[in-house]
Amino acid sequence: MTYQYRLSVSKYDRNNGALIWNKVAASGTGDVKSAAISPNGNIYMGITYKSSNESITWGNISGFFITSSSPHPIIIRLDSNGVARDLKRVRMQVGVDFTGEVNGITCANNNELYLVGNTNVATNSGVYVIKSDSSINTQWFIKTGSNQYDHASSVDYMQGSIYVAVNFAANSTINFGNGISSPLNNFIKSGVVKINSAGIAKWMTLNTIMPSNFLFIKLNKMNNGNIGLFGEFKGTNIPFGGISLTSSTFMSFPQIDAVLFELDSLSGSTLKYLNTQNNWGKAQIMATAPDNSHWIGGHYRGSINILTATLPQYGTSNDFNFYIARVTPPIAASSTGIKENTEWNQAAYPNPFKSVIQLNTEKSINRISLTNLLGQEYLLEVNSSNTISTETIPNGVYFLNAELSDLSTIRQKMIKVQ
Repeated sequence: MTYQYRLSVSKYDRNNGALIWNKVAASGTGDVKSAAISPNGNIYMGITYKSSNESITWGNISGFFITSSSPHPIIIRLDSNGVARDLKRVRMQVGVDFTGEVNGITCANNNELYLVGNTNVATNSGVYVIKSDSSINTQWFIKTGSNQYDHASSVDYMQGSIYVAVNFAANSTINFGNGISSPLNNFIKSGVVKINSAGIAKWMTLNTIMPSNFLFIKLNKMNNGNIGLFGEFKGTNIPFGGISLTSSTFMSFPQIDAVLFELDSLSGSTLKYLNTQNNWGKAQIMATAPDNSHWIGGHYRGSINILTATLPQYGTSNDFNFYIARVTPPIAASSTGIKENTEWNQAAYPNPFKSVIQLNTEKSINRISLTNLLGQEYLLEVNSSNTISTETIPNGVYFLNAELSDLSTIRQKMIKVQ
């Protein structure tokens, strides 16, 4: 009997886990790196493909093959029933191919895509961020970094912006434009960059002292409007987002700890965090729950402490054990450790609010709205005393956006309660 790998997609019942359908390519393999579902139900698979992979025949895709032995980033689009409709190479410019990987995909409200990954051309290595339409036609791109080990690992969309987890090698050149850059340093840097839908970078949060190990593998938006970030690190007094991290030790030697952050989406500052303790706590997966807790998973050797739980060693002392846990970062960052948030303006109060919002400004207001985490916008009317009625606004987390007469803006995260 001969076993062959095949590209495939499965749909399961969310209530009982029962298989609803399974679609398998007639032929074709590739390293599946990421996937996303758009609001209109399309499924997008990001794969790494090269000449050693079998040609792809699947649905409308007929015998696709690449002669290059270098990896190419490929997107396969399927409909909501799992039928493969088309395949396209990821391109930064029309007709210009590049080699590398697509590591993350997210879809926005209008079915547009954001793709992140890395290039591996010796003369043009680094991280890329691409916005495309639903047919995978590039609208804009950002390319930065200068090392073959630079990569973007994860991306998510919220409120008209994307958040990208990035990892850069020592002495890699980092410049996302709009003044969002980092000087050359002889150490590994990892973090998050925020970019709006027009491709303009808003902020970047990186570690600023050499760690022995620092890597972010997953990033998720949260229902409270913040960003969840999961990775691993090893070292002492590693600054990140306004706090200082020190990993656990074993026999006086620093160990690798998994670390989970909750970051302010408006500034990139650390609001909460936790890190595992003990021996070799590697990070691998994360998913964010509706109540803003996180499922995290990875592996460890020896034993591992996750909050108050201690997981012992199973098997021999050299065996690695897997863990999965549901956690909420409990450690609040000190207010003196949070860096200044240039986008946050405490001009609207009370917060949380109920039936009214008061704006503390002497300028007239051209336009004001509240936008929820699903992207739904509520236009508001303001009276002569800058008081706004919000009785008809549902409870939830919102971003207030006000354009003032001098063209300055007020942007503030707010919560509506009963």
